[in-house]
Amino acid sequence: MRMVMSGGGNLLGTVRRPLRPGVSDSFPYPTRMSGGDLPVAYFDVGSGPALLLIHGLGSNFTHFQLVAPGLARHYRVVGVDLPGCGDSAKPRMRYTIDGYIDACVRLLDELQIPQATWVGHSLGGMVSAGAALRWPQRVERLVLIAGAGFTRYPLMARLGSHVVPSPLILMFMKRFARKLLYSCFHEVNHHAKWFIGQAEGRPESPTLDEFARVTASLLPDVARRHYLDEVEKILQPTLVMWGEQDRLLPFAPVKEWAERLPNGRLSVFRNCGHLPIIERPDEVVEELHTFLNEGRMRTFAAG
Repeated sequence: MRMVMSGGGNLLGTVRRPLRPGVSDSFPYPTRMSGGDLPVAYFDVGSGPALLLIHGLGSNFTHFQLVAPGLARHYRVVGVDLPGCGDSAKPRMRYTIDGYIDACVRLLDELQIPQATWVGHSLGGMVSAGAALRWPQRVERLVLIAGAGFTRYPLMARLGSHVVPSPLILMFMKRFARKLLYSCFHEVNHHAKWFIGQAEGRPESPTLDEFARVTASLLPDVARRHYLDEVEKILQPTLVMWGEQDRLLPFAPVKEWAERLPNGRLSVFRNCGHLPIIERPDEVVEELHTFLNEGRMRTFAAG
């Protein structure tokens, strides 16, 4: 059960939502809706320096359930459902990374947050790094948790991304969704089992249909875009967190580009997969808290 509130914060009521894979019914904070032509769902809790949490592809802000309460004890924590995801608006439109960056900036404007630490997981890392380059004045610090956007895809992959139809993605997901879900983890501990339980045994539609449509639209932009030639331009203090056993975005090339960050720090989680925010939430909160409270940026060091 998730509560929905208006952008102004007035409680509209408690809404019993249909069970959807990957959406937590026990998320502890009410869902609010922004204004504008492309409203996004978000939560806003705590006080202090602002953190903006941005989820990965086909995900939603409830994926931060295990880390948000620990962070909210010290910071103002805002989590957003990107357009086309979660409870945000899902118009039939072309989805792009720049469009996602703009949606996040509009939300910060509405909440009167001039600057925040952007914390992005996977695709959310691609959005956050793009914002650090495009809107540096809005990004105080940058946190990339298994962040996408640092892979140079071959030409054939870039060309092929333009012709992958959503029905093909939907067919693939229906066939391999369970395998992909388990591949996110190295150790299926009790946190991972809880997360997997949010997906298994629940109706596939409309979640997978929406995922396929948004992914097909977004894929060409994701395939052609990377920040490997702009790493030195990311001047904000940056924390890179990665699971050493990540099978979706492998760790092997990370150290090379992370070392090029002018104010970067790399923290590696041993025996951890693609979702440290689920598999190792306490360590993620501890690393974030240390990073955000440092008086000055430490020299790059692999954890």
